[in-house]
Amino acid sequence: MKKLAFFSLIVGIILFFGCSSKKYHTEKKKDHLLIKNNIKDNLDIKQFHLLDEKSFPSEKRLHLYLHAANEDMLGTIINKNSDRYLILVDKKLNIVEEKKLKKGRGPGEVGNWLPGMGMSNEQLYILDNRKNSIEIFNMNLEYEDTCQINSSDFRMNFGFTDINSVDDSFVLAPVISLSEDIIGAKINKKGKLLGYIEGEKPSGQIEHFSIKNLARYTKGPDKKLYMVMIGYKNKYLIRKYDKNLNLLWENEINDGLQQILSPEIVRFKDGSFELQGGRACSNIDVDEENIYVLRGVGGINKFEWKDNRKVRHHKDIKPINCGFVDVFDKKSGKFKYRIKGEFLNTKQDYSLYVIDNKFYFISPYSNKYKYSNKIITADVE
Repeated sequence: MKKLAFFSLIVGIILFFGCSSKKYHTEKKKDHLLIKNNIKDNLDIKQFHLLDEKSFPSEKRLHLYLHAANEDMLGTIINKNSDRYLILVDKKLNIVEEKKLKKGRGPGEVGNWLPGMGMSNEQLYILDNRKNSIEIFNMNLEYEDTCQINSSDFRMNFGFTDINSVDDSFVLAPVISLSEDIIGAKINKKGKLLGYIEGEKPSGQIEHFSIKNLARYTKGPDKKLYMVMIGYKNKYLIRKYDKNLNLLWENEINDGLQQILSPEIVRFKDGSFELQGGRACSNIDVDEENIYVLRGVGGINKFEWKDNRKVRHHKDIKPINCGFVDVFDKKSGKFKYRIKGEFLNTKQDYSLYVIDNKFYFISPYSNKYKYSNKIITADVE
């Protein structure tokens, strides 16, 4: 009996540590580390505590992608009637600077298609798709310079492109490849291509476009680049690169929601296309210790062709009742915990920024949801 009990104990220990090891697994590949986090049944869940919110009047509409942050404040662009204003918001949600942007094709002027913006502690960067340029402003919102992108290998993405200054260069992602299969591109301050992050080849459905190359990325205090992939079907995927665009690790996460938060392309009779389904992730940010991934917001899109036009049905993400932020260790990529926010409506879009251990959520304007057109701050209970 003693031998049987001892044997059972040993088996139990082996099974316990065997199962535990499967929660976090690493595998060395040829040029990077593959990480797997199995968190489906191993979630440590915390809750957000709402601190404050600033609502903008309906005539001042927060743009879907045009916002950024540095160590001290948020930068965002609002649409007011047919005009656009660049504003700075401090950590207490006070507007400290506001300036109307000039329209046009000249230096410091912007067009209608602005796919993204970025921010350092000294400058703001606005991407202009029509001019294929980066318009640079100082923290007083005064125009300083224009970086004309001189590469024929890529253009900015259809919807959004993130930008960060890395040493004496800019990194833009995601971008549209014209001659190479590119997710991101590194250019010098004169707009010359220095290198790129290799992406997936277009599937053939849409020229120069692969849904797998859709991503959101940010730069950490360590000058490493952290990217969350939002276009892979049935996959929750984070990547980490060094400042020279070398892949350090790839992190596959199983949280049981991959098939629900999963996009796909649907084509229509008029030749257009849309992304149907759920967004794998919405935003990513990092601080000195952690990676923060915003997930479970933006709704589920369903499209149909009706009366010679495409019709969109925007639905709640049924299996969950609110959005959440997943937290990972920045060095190891190991999952730490999930933070749920009851104020994060699953149909509403949000972007996330972390400043001094506080979480800032920007919800762009929508005429359908009361949760929109706000900047919200929260901490963890």
